[in-house]
Amino acid sequence: MRPSRGGSPQGTKPLTCGGRSGPYCGPTMSQDSADEAPGETEVHADWIGRVIEDRYRIEELLAEGGMGAVFEATHLRMDRRVALKIVHPDHMDNAVVVQRFQREVKAHGRLDHPNVVAALDCGTTKGGEAYLVTQLARGENLADVLEVGALGWRRACELGAEIADALYAAHQAGVVHRDLKPSNVILVPDDDGVEHARLIDFGIARFLEEEEPRAAAAATGGAKSLTEVGTAVGTVGYMAPEQGLGQPVDSRTDLYSLGVLLFEMVTGQPLFDRRTLTMTTYITRQLTEEAPALGDLVEGVPPALGDLVQQLLAGKRAERLGDAREARERLRELAAWVEPEPTDAVTEETEAVAPPAVESAAPAPAPAPRRAPAPRRAEPLLERVRARPWGFAVGVTVLALVGIVWLAVGGDEPAGKPPKAEHVAPAVEAPAIAPMQAELALLLAEEVDWRARREAARAIWDFTPREALDPLTLNLARLQLVADCDARRRTIRDLAELGDPRALEPLARHRRNRRDRCRLQDEFMRAERELRAP
Repeated sequence: MRPSRGGSPQGTKPLTCGGRSGPYCGPTMSQDSADEAPGETEVHADWIGRVIEDRYRIEELLAEGGMGAVFEATHLRMDRRVALKIVHPDHMDNAVVVQRFQREVKAHGRLDHPNVVAALDCGTTKGGEAYLVTQLARGENLADVLEVGALGWRRACELGAEIADALYAAHQAGVVHRDLKPSNVILVPDDDGVEHARLIDFGIARFLEEEEPRAAAAATGGAKSLTEVGTAVGTVGYMAPEQGLGQPVDSRTDLYSLGVLLFEMVTGQPLFDRRTLTMTTYITRQLTEEAPALGDLVEGVPPALGDLVQQLLAGKRAERLGDAREARERLRELAAWVEPEPTDAVTEETEAVAPPAVESAAPAPAPAPRRAPAPRRAEPLLERVRARPWGFAVGVTVLALVGIVWLAVGGDEPAGKPPKAEHVAPAVEAPAIAPMQAELALLLAEEVDWRARREAARAIWDFTPREALDPLTLNLARLQLVADCDARRRTIRDLAELGDPRALEPLARHRRNRRDRCRLQDEFMRAERELRAP
């Protein structure tokens, strides 16, 4: 299974977004070659300015497909922008189109999750057009982002965990998406500018209560031929083999698509060349070829991530993960994973117990090389003394000791007299400046771009030796990076126990993040109260 770049699958019509490229807003129209109708752009453009059901004024065309279009609209009574999906009246006599739209409305009605675009309303216009109103998800389309290149394995894990969380919620509600692909994931920024994944377009979703009888009938031979490939609905390059074969689907069908998404986010290239791939060759490759290992394509990818993607891409669904929750947890752990520090060839402990050197004519072997210390930020001497009066006292003490030694050995001896033998005490080094202070300032600052804050946290987390970092710096970096809820909860407690009021602003900023899926507002407020207490 060789990764290669490709375009849209054969037989599908690319989505257009109001004749422009850029951020995408709202749901999509499911693409099926059987439903395509030419020349609909002009028809849909005529809808601009119409008022639907005395509530929704259509403002702009966002996307269009074979069976209808998606518009940006204004709810006139609430003065709120929404996405309005309309099925063209010419297709209302098509039982397949109507059934799919009803299934999409029903699927949205079952879901209430921060990583899924929420449905707000539905109905039928006076002209007979069915419509669905959803949140307007303003953000970049993941497909457009991947056109630029790979996201990096850690960012892929973060977004993958959010997508898996959305899938788990859908599966718990009995909904199988069946069309998970980059164009159906919108990256929506929160108040701090951090982008989160939103899953859209349940236009070809299926319900588990419908699929279970089909699976039972197939097991007893009562179903139609399971190799009727022409009846398959989905996107070539992303759908699981059983979906392409027209077999009953379940939650593991979406997990295969998640594996494809993870592969593409990490490598920046499609797993399949979809420009010339037919359904038959696609399914054959899925069932007979193994996907390339991520570690062979991208340097530095953790083996655990490569193993997870391989398991998700298994041709046989029985060999995939059991559910999306397991995928979510493993991705969260990977997103928060920190590579262990390499150990020096000679440790302090081995040096302490090393036997004394034996005098020999042969030169002693050179000591093992040590890692160079991290560069320190230079500060003027006067600023260091003002900032650390105890450092000044240590310096005065050292100078006094040196003066006493100088006088004791005869500092005023006449020139030319050989100096007396003396034992000079080792110099006492003043305490070093705590590292990563500039990065700490970015984490503490109120008006800082979230990307700069995240880069600072990553630099702190990668610093070695980590023992040299002060607890406030390390915990603020951990709070910025970790996604696991238990780890975030422990970090909040650690910050409260430090008693450093500088943590108040970062804690309040994280508490105000309405996209925090861990719902730790109470823990944040408790920590803030403790830090404000006298």
